[in-house]
Amino acid sequence: MHLNTLPLISKTQLKYYISLKKKQVRELEQKFIVEGLRLCEEIFDSEYEFDELLYCPAKISTKRATHFVEKCISAGVPTKELNIKSLKHISDTMHSQGIVGIIKMQRLSIEQLMANSPQGLVALDNINDPGNLGTIIRSASWFGANGVLLSQNSVELTNPKVVRASMGSLFHLPILQHLNLYKELDKLNELGYALFVADASGDIEYATADFSKKWVLIFGNEITGVSEEIKGIASGVLNIPRKGKGESLNVAVSAGIILAETLRQYKN
Repeated sequence: MHLNTLPLISKTQLKYYISLKKKQVRELEQKFIVEGLRLCEEIFDSEYEFDELLYCPAKISTKRATHFVEKCISAGVPTKELNIKSLKHISDTMHSQGIVGIIKMQRLSIEQLMANSPQGLVALDNINDPGNLGTIIRSASWFGANGVLLSQNSVELTNPKVVRASMGSLFHLPILQHLNLYKELDKLNELGYALFVADASGDIEYATADFSKKWVLIFGNEITGVSEEIKGIASGVLNIPRKGKGESLNVAVSAGIILAETLRQYKN
């Protein structure tokens, strides 16, 4: 199939794509929307699958974008054309690049994750801000964590702001969501993982913690922190020392700082 002969989306199909902007529909359909060339390229090179690719020729301005659409067609990805008006209805960004992926969700189990004997994991307790979640996932991937565990009450992984903030990292890192986090962390504790909670009130400076063995870094809600229940099974509570003023660090910043230390110890 050539780009000039792609089928146009129908009104019914447009209505369906727009409905995927709602969390309930995404969960029901097990699909979500990804916008932009770079993120769609990340998906193509990951274990995630395209359900469909939508292409707006009026917004395509580079050979790279055209080549990507052609590559998807050659790979058998169902591809449809849409106009600028339809794209604006679907898009969640101000400046869309004319490429939209409809992506199939992945559902990993804790058993699948543990089959690879992960050295280090990140656990997130009631993280509500999508920008923070996406940034933490990006940092976890960059510094070499082997997976991320999300509590039941954390923001949805496929929220468009999470996807954008992760810069594609969520497509390359095992992530489990909707977990009873206390239950799963208790199991990991029994398996010999050191459970480190990050909290400003912690009595262990993060750089003195031992990350040479199996570990889980636990970060909590932006306001209330990690639950007392989870703190009760922690191996230690880590703090990040400060010199200046300020009540606390942003949770995504804290995660990046401590994750960088895990990599430093691994390399040494």
